[in-house]
Amino acid sequence: IFREARLAGDTRPLETILGLPPAPASGGVPPLPEGRLGPYQITGLVAQGIRGPYLAAREPSGREVVIKVLARKQDFDLVRPRAEIVKGVEHPALARFLEATELDGRCCLVTEHLGPLPAMTGLLGIVQPIPLVLDWIEQMAGLLQALQKSGLCHQDLQPGNLHWTGSGSLKVRELELQPLKTPLDNVLYAAPELSRSGRQDWRGDLYSVGCLAYHLLAGVPPFDA
Repeated sequence: IFREARLAGDTRPLETILGLPPAPASGGVPPLPEGRLGPYQITGLVAQGIRGPYLAAREPSGREVVIKVLARKQDFDLVRPRAEIVKGVEHPALARFLEATELDGRCCLVTEHLGPLPAMTGLLGIVQPIPLVLDWIEQMAGLLQALQKSGLCHQDLQPGNLHWTGSGSLKVRELELQPLKTPLDNVLYAAPELSRSGRQDWRGDLYSVGCLAYHLLAGVPPFDA
């Protein structure tokens, strides 16, 4: 149902399409801060995610960051060990992961703020030049190689998580930290085994890259061609 809705251009959240209640937050989570969160100065709301809000913030040094506040403590306990591994991954195409920590009683994931970079979603439906797409594939492949060396995979490669700079360099955000995942808004690009079992490895990421490349080169996703 969800795949058919996405193919038809329906961008509503999964819960709305299927008539499900939103994911519950744990009862002890304090309300969102308006000024500071630990050492960070909160400057605004970036987005509201399924597992919690994304807050724009500023470090004491002046560096801009994004803080993902997880609504459920069990999500944080699940991703924290994996987050420590992600901190050691450095690649120019990856939005740098800074820390997984508890701030003022809230479970938080902190990453660099990419700023107002255009997302690849704005290119969908428009056939892109082959040399440009090949360059992006090479950058994504380099990132996947760096992740694989650390025993990681992205698990959520989709246009909304891919951005590009003025120079044409890719920036990939929202590295999925949970080792188990059911695809939500990435069903057009998720490997079939992820739908069946919630598990995937680097081969699933390669599948997603292939689907993305097809969509950019053909102007339509592979399963709508």
